[in-house]
Amino acid sequence: MNSIKIMLELPEENVKAILDSIEPETKSELMRRSKVLLEGDDGKLTLNIKADDLSSLRACLNTYMRWTIMVYELLEVN
Repeated sequence: MNSIKIMLELPEENVKAILDSIEPETKSELMRRSKVLLEGDDGKLTLNIKADDLSSLRACLNTYMRWTIMVYELLEVN
């Protein structure tokens, strides 16, 4: 099993909004080849990703990072 842990420092209010927005995706049955755990605490968003192979790990990481950036940018516009 391959894994990666990413910790992002963000404004605390953004961490909660990002968690609320993308955490439901972690429960999706469509992601069979990878597992994701999202945690938020004290202005830090942590993504723990485990996958069967490197291709799945990279794809999952790219997906969650794109979603995180998208939500963050939407919050900054408002």
